[in-house]
Amino acid sequence: MKKKIIYTISLLFLFLGLSTIPSLAAGSIRLSSSKSSVTVGEEFNISVNLSGASVATLTSRVTIDTSKIEYVSGPANTNFSNGRIIYTWTDPTGGANPKTDGTIATFKVRAKVAGTASFSVSGDFYDPDENPVKPSFSGTSVTIKEKETQTPVTPTPTPPSTGGNTGGTTGGSTGGSTGGSSSGGSTTTKPSRR
Repeated sequence: MKKKIIYTISLLFLFLGLSTIPSLAAGSIRLSSSKSSVTVGEEFNISVNLSGASVATLTSRVTIDTSKIEYVSGPANTNFSNGRIIYTWTDPTGGANPKTDGTIATFKVRAKVAGTASFSVSGDFYDPDENPVKPSFSGTSVTIKEKETQTPVTPTPTPPSTGGNTGGTTGGSTGGSTGGSSSGGSTTTKPSRR
């Protein structure tokens, strides 16, 4: 009987202890790029994507390699500091319309120099009940190529044709203008007056 009471009390404490732990929804935060390869000077987008979780408040931090990438723009509530794009969002309905699967935010960046640019993401995420969400995070990378230099093409002049067509073309017009036949085959010479 004593064992039964101890067992019941133990289960009660275990149940109460587990019920006070905030829910840690799984899910993932993944970066994606609008292009896998760009040239120096080209702009492209980096998006923060959520899947498998419901988030009512968030702060995402996208770290960029400022030696290769330049931040251009982002949505409202975005700041750029020390190589990090920081975006904050809170559901204006107090958690009634949380962000679920889909794109959280998209940022425009520009390639500065050739190489491979890596992007990573981290942040703080909370569900509609203000419990922390601990998603997995995955970044992305983009290959940056040098601009192709185009060598100007200089046209090669075509020399006038000589040879095969000379007899027919020249002879015909010459013969016709000097009084001969227009076939170019024969010419008639007028006697000169003295």
